[in-house]
Amino acid sequence: MNENRVSYEKIHEEFCDFIDSCGKFSFYTRSTEMQHQKVSECEKYLGIIKQYKLQVIEKNNEYAANQFFHMQCMINALKSSLFMWIDLKKNDFENSWTHLLDAQEYTSIALKVSDYEGVRNLEARLKCARKIPFFQDGKNITPLALLKP
Repeated sequence: MNENRVSYEKIHEEFCDFIDSCGKFSFYTRSTEMQHQKVSECEKYLGIIKQYKLQVIEKNNEYAANQFFHMQCMINALKSSLFMWIDLKKNDFENSWTHLLDAQEYTSIALKVSDYEGVRNLEARLKCARKIPFFQDGKNITPLALLKP
């Protein structure tokens, strides 16, 4: 019966591998089809993390529950980041902007639970993404593709 147990360390290692794999697709130049596949993987992985979180909540392990919540936030941030690039390529600039803001909010929440280099790297990448494809004049967000030289 104990052989079905998975250690937190193993779960965390798999989580780190998963978010690293997501980061590889969070660029404008990546295949939209591959980005959609990674979004689907995120949704499936979120279900797994939620199950782990429920198990530790049942055991009143608040620390572990918070760590799993952190993982959910990070996966949701990466999923929103992927959607941002997908929508940007479809010229759906409003939804792309909304997904970017969602990704930043998820990252901000994740930082409140656990602050480490990987989260800070994602935060920095999202700040860069906010500057690159969008022009902000204080009032409006305009896709750079629509600005005339």
